[in-house]
Amino acid sequence: MGCIFVAVLAVALLEVLAQAAWVPLYFRLGIPVYRRRMVCTGEPRMAALEGPLEEAFKGGLGPPIAFRALSPDELAFRERMLAFRLLSYTPVMHGQARVDPVDRTVTVSGYLNWYPLAFLVFWYSFFVLEPGPPPEDWVVWYGFPLLIVGFIYLLQRVIYARVARRIGERCGAN
Repeated sequence: MGCIFVAVLAVALLEVLAQAAWVPLYFRLGIPVYRRRMVCTGEPRMAALEGPLEEAFKGGLGPPIAFRALSPDELAFRERMLAFRLLSYTPVMHGQARVDPVDRTVTVSGYLNWYPLAFLVFWYSFFVLEPGPPPEDWVVWYGFPLLIVGFIYLLQRVIYARVARRIGERCGAN
């Protein structure tokens, strides 16, 4: 059990470091859990949107969203680290917006963070490897973590849809 816990901590630490350093590979690869593709009538350049988007998503009840251009056609985004607001949570995904200049589309994607997945593996392996709760408590012990992760995903999905809508407005999306 100790090895699994250490592995979860290692995954969490590596993920925080990759996000803090804006590692391009981290923001380009992952398990997609949100995607919106838009056809643009304008000439979208993601690097030019970094400042305006950062300004647009710095306030509100939830954590501000940080944006970073990875290339002229690619923008990474995530919740700003160490920003405390009324609504605070551990994110379950990180985002990327990418322009395809050939067909003039912008795709906004949300990729699953690795830490929540590692935590769920740890949580459920704890009950498989150890004597688990009695069957009458299974809904609470097995369902509650999924409910929490699902709720955070829905919160982030709303935020990512707002990001996609704002990018779409800037590039004249249909």
